[in-house]
Amino acid sequence: MALQKYVEIVLFEGIIYNRLPESEDHRCRNYFRGSEGKFLHVAIWESHHKRSVPEGHVIHHKNFIPLDNSIENLELLTREDHTRIQKLYEWKQAKAYPKVCLYRDWE
Repeated sequence: MALQKYVEIVLFEGIIYNRLPESEDHRCRNYFRGSEGKFLHVAIWESHHKRSVPEGHVIHHKNFIPLDNSIENLELLTREDHTRIQKLYEWKQAKAYPKVCLYRDWE
């Protein structure tokens, strides 16, 4: 693993959360993670609702922007619903920004 030149740090309820914007790992690049391994958006949701995320559920960013951790943007979903929503979003993104395929005649 390469040495990270740049780290972003957030303090929430006495716990330090960091992210590595230059990381190749999308989870380290896009999400703040605390020293105990919990993601910041999960900690914010749990603090607001005063309960833990139930087994088999995840906290979803409604607007698909992982750095927008406002409580209005966070919702509790089952893993299955979250996977379905993410796949639909990725499909729509692919349709909106199709990859260009170039044809080359090799003869």
